[in-house]
Amino acid sequence: MVRDRTETSKVLSNQIYDALLIRICNGQYVIGSALPPVRKIAKEFGTSISPVYAAMAALEKEGFVNCIHGSMIRVESNKPVRRSIRTHPVVDVVTSLGPAYTGTETDIAPHLLDAIQQMLIAILSRDGGIRITLSSIFDTEGGKVTFSDRLEDARQLKPQVFVFVKPEDFGDAELAQMMRLKAHGTHFVYYAARRDVPEFDRVYSDFSCGQKLLTEYLLARNCRPLIRFSGGANLLYEQQKQEGFLKAYQAASLSLQEAERSTIELSGLPHPSWRQVEYMIRIMRPLFQGENRPKAIMAVSDGHAASIRLALRILEITGVLVTGYDANWVELSNRGGVLEDISEESFPEELSRGNPPVSVDTCLPEISKALARLVLGRTREKFGSDPVSEVTPQRLHVLGL
Repeated sequence: MVRDRTETSKVLSNQIYDALLIRICNGQYVIGSALPPVRKIAKEFGTSISPVYAAMAALEKEGFVNCIHGSMIRVESNKPVRRSIRTHPVVDVVTSLGPAYTGTETDIAPHLLDAIQQMLIAILSRDGGIRITLSSIFDTEGGKVTFSDRLEDARQLKPQVFVFVKPEDFGDAELAQMMRLKAHGTHFVYYAARRDVPEFDRVYSDFSCGQKLLTEYLLARNCRPLIRFSGGANLLYEQQKQEGFLKAYQAASLSLQEAERSTIELSGLPHPSWRQVEYMIRIMRPLFQGENRPKAIMAVSDGHAASIRLALRILEITGVLVTGYDANWVELSNRGGVLEDISEESFPEELSRGNPPVSVDTCLPEISKALARLVLGRTREKFGSDPVSEVTPQRLHVLGL
């Protein structure tokens, strides 16, 4: 399936290349004039923009056009020439924002993961020294384009930098594709939340510090026993959170065994919805049947915390402090945000009730800025051959307490 799609993309880019070259050579596009916009060409040929960008890259390499970032694609010659001037480095930005996203939106919810991608695109778009190509991964009724497909496209485009925020859960097959591209000169920059690849440039968010701050806050208020729910020990950010959790217990001279017993792994946690509430009711009911009832519950995220609070109300359990993570509760009632999978009309209103939020702000704008610094550093050859990384901060966020 991937091979067929890749071959189709290659055939389309060759067709577009031939058609544009003929128009340049016969004078339809005269020297000094601008070619039609990429999206108009894509529409003419009934394709996505990726084959058009590939055709443009080939034309630019041979000296027929000059791709001026943020302005136009100008016809330079009607004869192939050997280019001695340096062209703008190509940065391929792969997103999960959907094929219709143009990077022009300004109303960005600052604590949702999509904000990292939108803000990164906005920062890079302001730099006139690079040429950006945008491509999406999506799975809709109209079709499916995978991360692997975009890596195959990159083999043809040959970008200097390939940057992505999602998918963070790429598999070994995609990693092998990336390593082959890296061997041919493409640098990879990504947000390392789920998986760490030391061979790539990457940005970490300091989940260890964030979890330690949150745990210290609860321990200082004598919220013991407490429960920490984990989204999966195989995830890098959960490993870092557990590290911070243990550090807080150790700093308070408390038993590490108690901390380890307090961590509960959740497998297959549903998306925030009534299904998640029902799931948490099953998990928590036995926790509150004995005398040693938890005084605090640390949720995986703010969406998860809201579901826990609602589950506790249904179980008629009171006096439990529920903390979140990500500091995105302000978006919880937005149906276009983390609760797009709701199945009951009253769900957003129910989520807003309960304890005032105590959470950790993962400072997503800082992640966007760090990713942009790594990308621009690579295009300007500020780094050596070794991979580079940055760590962005996290902050305790308490509202109403």
